[in-house]
Amino acid sequence: VGKLNVPGIAEPGNEKTIGPVGAAHALAQSCKALTMRSALSAVVSRLASHPTIAAWVEEGVGLHKAHASETCEFCSQPLPAARLQALTDHFSVEDQQLKAENKQERAWLANVLEALGGFTFPDRLALYSELRADYDAAVSAFATEMEAVREQVLAIDSVLADKLTRRTEPYDAKVGSDTEALQEMLTSIDNVMQRHDAKTQGF
Repeated sequence: VGKLNVPGIAEPGNEKTIGPVGAAHALAQSCKALTMRSALSAVVSRLASHPTIAAWVEEGVGLHKAHASETCEFCSQPLPAARLQALTDHFSVEDQQLKAENKQERAWLANVLEALGGFTFPDRLALYSELRADYDAAVSAFATEMEAVREQVLAIDSVLADKLTRRTEPYDAKVGSDTEALQEMLTSIDNVMQRHDAKTQGF
């Protein structure tokens, strides 16, 4: 009979390979840790309380620096040095580091989502006929649990996207990733395959 293929992905920052089920579980913990952090910057209160404006201003600051603009590209007024310094302080080195780590976490999350879709199973017709009902039930249950885990991972991505606009405040994100049932279904599928192999060896 064919083999159960469990995809592996490289963990961020090292060469160790981890399975997508374990990675999905770990995502919730790292996401919570990230949302509990805040950028140590001189906070401009309006930007802190209006994340969409902050994102717009941050992009504008970068554009003005890139083009060495001395006047506002929006209103054509001179850019006050004090205001530019306040914005620079707001989008501090710590702030940019937190932003970069958030983007890295979301890139890792995208890899986990892709790997979760990489499981392949043997053809049911390769199994002995008396094992197919158990195999079908296990594969169906696995698909249900996989969808639940994928939804949890997508929810984590939404929290990370929100944190990208709320870098000046720490908060406890309500996220989770319960992969125990999914792991149990993998074990059930593997058990059916072992029963098949045991019968074959018995011959």
